[in-house]
Amino acid sequence: MGSVDRAGAGELWVLAGGDPLPGPVRRVLDDLGEVTECGPAGSGAALNWC
Repeated sequence: MGSVDRAGAGELWVLAGGDPLPGPVRRVLDDLGEVTECGPAGSGAALNWC
């Protein structure tokens, strides 16, 4: 979550579903910003709407 300028700076807040979150995916998401692992697949999207 965040704006274009935060994305460019690698400062997004990433809500990621997937249990476990695969290592290669986690490394890519880490480059985008702070990653919060939310549980099983789909739970990151569900949390985004709260």
